[in-house]
Amino acid sequence: MANGWNGWLLKQAYRTLERAHRAAQRIKALEERYGRALTQTTLPDPAQSRYIQGILDRQLLTIRINLAQFRMFSFLVNHDELPLEVEQGFLRKLSFIESAIAPYRQQATAKSASSKSSTTTENESPLERRKKKESGSFLTTLQEFTQELQPGYEKQVVEEIRAFRRQGQTAIRFLCLLLLLPLLTQVLTKNLIYTPLLDHFITVHPTSVRPFFREEIREETIAEFVRYKEMMEFTHLLGLNPDFSTRREEALQEKALEIFRKNAYRAVDGLANLLADLSGIIVFLIVARLGRDQFPVLWGFIDRFFRNLNDPTKVFIFILVTDLFVGFHSVEGWEVLLETLSEHFGLTPNRRLIYTFIATVPVVLDAMIKFWIFNYLNRSSPSAVAVLEKMNQ
Repeated sequence: MANGWNGWLLKQAYRTLERAHRAAQRIKALEERYGRALTQTTLPDPAQSRYIQGILDRQLLTIRINLAQFRMFSFLVNHDELPLEVEQGFLRKLSFIESAIAPYRQQATAKSASSKSSTTTENESPLERRKKKESGSFLTTLQEFTQELQPGYEKQVVEEIRAFRRQGQTAIRFLCLLLLLPLLTQVLTKNLIYTPLLDHFITVHPTSVRPFFREEIREETIAEFVRYKEMMEFTHLLGLNPDFSTRREEALQEKALEIFRKNAYRAVDGLANLLADLSGIIVFLIVARLGRDQFPVLWGFIDRFFRNLNDPTKVFIFILVTDLFVGFHSVEGWEVLLETLSEHFGLTPNRRLIYTFIATVPVVLDAMIKFWIFNYLNRSSPSAVAVLEKMNQ
């Protein structure tokens, strides 16, 4: 059994490494055709350049995914049983893959470092930089004015606006992937995988789901059975159901099993929601991990979008968020939200835990929001802080 299991793991590790090796060979072939370090290659045709860049990104993503799978299978493999030539073959392919992706890893690292070091400058639109020029020193203003008189300044501004537009499109696309893929995963896995499996389990082992029965489901099940029993006895006494006395136990047992199964589906729905939510979280983490280079662009887009709002809109958002989560009327909202969340996971709402959460978490959120307003908003939009203070007064 151990040998069979170890052989299966070894086979899976070989397959994933082979797929990554083929992707690395594809990158080498592209480099021989279009030049090394394709991300720095400028082709005459922009459409051709985007096409080549798309192929490169797809191959790099294939290598990343398959190497992660290879590391997982390799960790589980018992290496004491591996022949020496198999390990040497793995090492040769890994060395080839590393030589193929090393230039692009260095470019990604340099790009990430440069984006972090110049986040403030890159996140400023030309209009925002113009406002800073107007409030800057005389020498800075003179230098910027001289730059504006140079030929090609209009073209530079247009290119900056186009770059910000591309960054906005990239940020919106990444945000949609970050939100929609986990949501679709949650819905599809629940309805196509977990719910059918749990329904089949209930059909085969109906009595095994009794631990999942919440108190209200148990009470509703008993109440429904009592209503059925009383109705059958009432119709029998009226002479409308004369056969009930002869098959009373059999009829009640069949109905009890029917009611139990019907409510058993409700009882395990929370377990299906939990498994589906975990699948969505895993997909979210995978998307966030694969797109970690897009987060600086996303934060910059959100920061620019917020700073371009006018002061009344900013203040309206602050008041809405604070009153909704940490205001006087937020207690009822938190209570409804936590009860709904407990029922979503098939749990009986615990009033003590809910009130403990309400007594602590909103206070922490209120402190964080006030600190954010003091630390960030005072610097980026002091006029909005002034409007907020006047409205609070």
